[in-house]
Amino acid sequence: MRTLLLLVVLFLYALPAPAGPVPKAELQALVQQLTVRDDWVQQQATNRLIALNDPRAVPLLTPLCRNPRATQSACKALAHLGKPGVEVLLALRTDTQKWVRMQALGGLGWSKDPRAIAAVKSALQDTDAEVRCRALFLLKRTLPYAEHRELALTMLSDDAPTCRTAVIVTLLDAIPKDRTLDEPLLALANDPSARVCHMLLDAYSCRFDPRLFDAMRTHWLLSEDIGYVKRAVNWYAGLGDARAVPLLRQVYDRWIPRLPAPGAPEATEDPDKYVPGLLDRLTQALAAIDDAAGTDFLYSLTKDPHPLIRKPAAWAFLELVEPRAPEVMAAVLRDPDEGVRDMLTQCAYRFGDHHAVQEALRAMCTDADPKTRERGLQYVHFATPDEALHMLKRALADPDDGVRAKAIERLACVKDPRAVDRLLAMAASPDQSTYRTLLSALCNSGDARAVDLLLPLLHKPSVERQWVLIALQMARISDRRLDEALLALLPQLDCEWRYYCYRHFEFNPTTRATGALLQALARETDNDLRRTILEALSNAGDPAAADALLAFIQKNEDPSLLQQAYGALGRTRDPRALPILLARMKAPGAKWGVIRGLGQYQGAQVYDALLPLTYHPKMRYREHGLYYLSNTGDPRTLPVLIAALKREEISEVLAAAAGLQFLGPERAAPAIDPLIAALARMRRFDQRHGVATALKALTGEDFGVDAVKWQAWRAATSE
Repeated sequence: MRTLLLLVVLFLYALPAPAGPVPKAELQALVQQLTVRDDWVQQQATNRLIALNDPRAVPLLTPLCRNPRATQSACKALAHLGKPGVEVLLALRTDTQKWVRMQALGGLGWSKDPRAIAAVKSALQDTDAEVRCRALFLLKRTLPYAEHRELALTMLSDDAPTCRTAVIVTLLDAIPKDRTLDEPLLALANDPSARVCHMLLDAYSCRFDPRLFDAMRTHWLLSEDIGYVKRAVNWYAGLGDARAVPLLRQVYDRWIPRLPAPGAPEATEDPDKYVPGLLDRLTQALAAIDDAAGTDFLYSLTKDPHPLIRKPAAWAFLELVEPRAPEVMAAVLRDPDEGVRDMLTQCAYRFGDHHAVQEALRAMCTDADPKTRERGLQYVHFATPDEALHMLKRALADPDDGVRAKAIERLACVKDPRAVDRLLAMAASPDQSTYRTLLSALCNSGDARAVDLLLPLLHKPSVERQWVLIALQMARISDRRLDEALLALLPQLDCEWRYYCYRHFEFNPTTRATGALLQALARETDNDLRRTILEALSNAGDPAAADALLAFIQKNEDPSLLQQAYGALGRTRDPRALPILLARMKAPGAKWGVIRGLGQYQGAQVYDALLPLTYHPKMRYREHGLYYLSNTGDPRTLPVLIAALKREEISEVLAAAAGLQFLGPERAAPAIDPLIAALARMRRFDQRHGVATALKALTGEDFGVDAVKWQAWRAATSE
């Protein structure tokens, strides 16, 4: 009987409490949390107040609207509390303090009250420029484009440069589509404010317009402000128009004589000390313009007697796929200036196994300067395995600690068992000056024999264990014994070292770690750690991970964590995730996490959801759309990717080329000719390399970045 009564009591206790208003003490506690110096705590308290929708919170929130730590959260909560909350925000619109008025405007932007739009419009006449700008940004979110456009254009005559800048920023997405904006906006080309001109250049960075071109020539290039001149040179580089070459020569003639003489101390007074930076921009601009006169001018600069001119000119010239590049490389090898020779190691990889690379590596690895020898080892893997091992063996006996450490690091990158044997032999009697590098190299080698060395170190409460954790964070080494040791170690580690353990499981996923990672996700409060755990869970391939990610998305409201969770959920390829991601794609403002997650699935539905991204106003979304569209398996994908190969924006061409590789040689065969045509249009090695990689994957042939050889091969095979 007593047992039965106990069960009845427990049952009644487990029943949910009757619905009703929350105690006022709970409201007061939530309001008090808005003053805590923690964004996550404030956000959770604000969301809870909005969900409760209790009018009694209004008088409690009102005093916080003038508290700098809580103003934003309090105004946001008031905006969702109906008419009483909006009344408070409307009253704050006339506050004497600017920051209070700005946060009240932000709150009104969240409100759906019809009086809010009128109040925000009235703020366009505020005495403070920042408040006027805030109002303009809020109106973009709430008004139709046509109405917002008219209000924005009326602010072009505003005395404050920040307001004129805000007009350009709010209209940025519309500029490529609405050509009626050109006349009023390009009238700002001679604006006295540098910031306004900067924003105008960004808005028109990829479109030639004579009005802006002439204004740049007269107003910027002739300016004595070197900041203006740098911005103009950047604009010409983005434009890629051959008419800019004579103007860039004028810039060179005006500013380069101000360079300090070789060996002289660097100038300390403005603007002369910024001339080397201008020269870097100038050479990059000449390399970006497809014009023979510009290329010849750049080539002549590689022979200039001043090393501060030769170095950036050679760097920019070697970015081009140009017949004279080996000649320039050979000249750099013999350059008397150490800084110019040192630059060669950073661009030698662009020429593959060309003999000039081998010569460059040998010269750099035997240079008298230890820093040059160290940097030369960075690209030693481009040599043959035998020659690379010979160079590294010699470097291991180098008297300089930095050179020896670099040699140990590069040994792990040489795909030869003899390199790992050498590392393991060194671990038997390690040099303490390079011990940490040795541990990292052993982890990066991926050899299972390294586990026998690492396990004892993990059980030591010393600095060795910390070094192993750091080395393991991105190492491609997975072993059951190592996984078990790390999981057992997790509860003993502080926040920083737990991060390194989570990163190891992110890059070495295993279902053995799923349970521990799920517990850690519920326990951790640091958002960086939680994002890392989410990625590790998505890679594990465990159904329990998908369950946890679905539950996490339902419970969490942090935007950055949600984006990470959406991407991680998609990588699990769980069927339950597809409708969630499709629904989220239809919502306004879909972010990278949703796109990345949806891109892991196939089918017509996914194709239809991703296709609009390929002509999105923002370039980043267009790139993502083209890349992930190829994974859908839809037959309509191929024509879209082929059309993208003909676009002017290089990043979109490269995204389409990468996507074509997913289709395979048979399905992507019609794209071979457009790919070769795209390769021929590009001047820079890094751009051509992406297209050449796609051609190699689809044809099985390898002619590198040489478009002429690809064209000859295509002509021969077509016959």
